[in-house]
Amino acid sequence: LVPINRYTPGVQRTDGDAWQEDSSVGISWNPESIGGLDDEVSIDLARYKMNEDNEPALDSFHTAVDSQLNNGHSQFVITTGQGDG
Repeated sequence: LVPINRYTPGVQRTDGDAWQEDSSVGISWNPESIGGLDDEVSIDLARYKMNEDNEPALDSFHTAVDSQLNNGHSQFVITTGQGDG
């Protein structure tokens, strides 16, 4: 059994002001920071809300892109609804 090494690279939102539900958005990252250009990656989004202590808490998690080449950029639509990050 081979363990999966998870690493969260720095990700840059292409247009941060456009990040709203039902909008098409883009992100970019340094592909070498997580593997080779021929590797497959997934894009996961997390939605946070403020809890009663005014601290961010995970609200939902959603896979926006199931699988794509590690080419350093991705374009996808932010979906609406509970459970859709």
